[in-house]
Amino acid sequence: MSPRVGERLKRLKEWRDRRGGEMGVDPAIVCTNAQAKELALSNPHDPEDIRAWESRPGLGIKNWQREQFGAEICGILKSLR
Repeated sequence: MSPRVGERLKRLKEWRDRRGGEMGVDPAIVCTNAQAKELALSNPHDPEDIRAWESRPGLGIKNWQREQFGAEICGILKSLR
């Protein structure tokens, strides 16, 4: 994993942990480790980019996750470009 991908993954996990705490849910409900890794690797530019892998077993971001968190996720990734 490149340092840039590693930094994106770190920031996504920090965000996920914070959002899970704010919502009072397990952070894995917000975004699993596998999903965070895939997001860090694919570096989507907007929530519609995430839609392409909603159906991927084990990695797919659910529609509700994309709708609720997609803009935040893409904002985090954009700040690291």
